Amino acid sequence: NENSNINWKNLNVPGMTDNEKMEYSFGSSDVQSYKEYILGALPEFFSFYIGKRETYPYQTKALKEIALYLLEKTENPDSFILENTILNQSWTALFMAVETDEPQICKALIEKGANPNLILGKTEDGIKITFLRRCIAFKAYNVLEMFLKDFKHLLKEEINEHDNEFNVTPLTEFLSIMLDDKQYRKDEYIGFKEVNKFIDLFRACGANFDIESKFGSANELLKFI
Repeated sequence: NENSNINWKNLNVPGMTDNEKMEYSFGSSDVQSYKEYILGALPEFFSFYIGKRETYPYQTKALKEIALYLLEKTENPDSFILENTILNQSWTALFMAVETDEPQICKALIEKGANPNLILGKTEDGIKITFLRRCIAFKAYNVLEMFLKDFKHLLKEEINEHDNEFNVTPLTEFLSIMLDDKQYRKDEYIGFKEVNKFIDLFRACGANFDIESKFGSANELLKFI
């Protein structure tokens, strides 16, 4: 909404005083459009806050403690569902936790009974959104490793699922991302050794390397890793 005016003072931002917030506030007369706001105020705000890397360990520790405490008090972790009517998708607490790439929280949720095989929507390409697919899409490699190692018994149906526009399995989707990162986003590429580690984990979970996709089979994609 281009007529919206965000009041930074109302934001709950750990480590930032009201005076510091005011430095990033603006009135309707100071901004011509929402685009100008995005290109101007937001980068300054994030450069200020995200730059405080010394606070990360404390924030992460606090988040873990809060999440694990709340989980102890929860009977059904799948009872929370966040709906996105625009994307026609829904997410449980487990599906949201993927984005933190925090394996301890995700493992605790699954052990508490959260279902990683729920299908709460599809991507524009028709890929069913499951916990495994979100691990891959969000490049949550710490969580992905934990899931493939500790819960492979829950992956029997999902590991080779390929009913989508590109006919991609979770494995071929993972390899496609690896190839894309290797070529275009070298700073995000996890490296040959790490890729091979995940290949072994997928194989141990029963992944089929011969299923053809729009990008080729997993065996064909491996030639370029």
